[in-house]
Amino acid sequence: MVSLLERATPRRSLLATVEERFLPRAYASPRAGAWIAVHESLALPFKVRGDVRRSIVPTAEEVLRVVEIGRGKHLSPFCVRLFGSRMQGADDGVLPLWNPAALGGLDADLVIAEIHRWVAPRFRRAGWLVVPDSVRWRGDLTRLPPPGATTSLKSDLKKVSRYGYKLEAAGTARDWAEFYGDMVVPQARVRFGEDAWIPSAWLRRELASRGVLHFVRRDGVRVAGVCAIRYGSTLWMPVMGLRQGDANLIREGAYSAVFSLL
Repeated sequence: MVSLLERATPRRSLLATVEERFLPRAYASPRAGAWIAVHESLALPFKVRGDVRRSIVPTAEEVLRVVEIGRGKHLSPFCVRLFGSRMQGADDGVLPLWNPAALGGLDADLVIAEIHRWVAPRFRRAGWLVVPDSVRWRGDLTRLPPPGATTSLKSDLKKVSRYGYKLEAAGTARDWAEFYGDMVVPQARVRFGEDAWIPSAWLRRELASRGVLHFVRRDGVRVAGVCAIRYGSTLWMPVMGLRQGDANLIREGAYSAVFSLL
């Protein structure tokens, strides 16, 4: 018998499988810095050179000539957020991605390149706008919510009280299946479509062995969930989800309830 979650999980590349092995150790390990360094070393060969694609993007005012350099599966979601749709580009060779001067002669209105974080300072000095793929945020949990909360945060916290959200800990196999099948996968599909990353069976087992599953209830119904892993003074929340990926739940404070109640 094949579960709905297994059918929703795409075949993953060897690279994605290896990268998943680093996640728990990079965020919840006494040697996190070493694991991150090893991961970046392994990623370097994939970002030394990049495939070049040229596209024409019509806008309300003009037509833009756009050049993408790097792996399409990583650049396409970024371009969709910029232009609202996937671009139909034409391949145009390969270029090095370690030296910004090598990209200076391209005939384009906009150049988007996937670079390794170790060469990011060089590109910044050359005048490029560098956008990180992900950001680590650190803060003191005793100051959450902060004493000087913004207007929007105060509004979110009022919604938590208004809708009567309650937090509960869970952890049975049935609970984890509900979390991934009814929350994590649907929300990933709503946000990222068929290209969404879904945790593998190995990673799901690893997270379950290290962490605690929490659900947020409203009117007796589980509407959101989060896997939380504590290591020393660090609380890591690697996977979250909303029931059926319902965006209305975000507007109604379900995610705010996850953070404030946890």
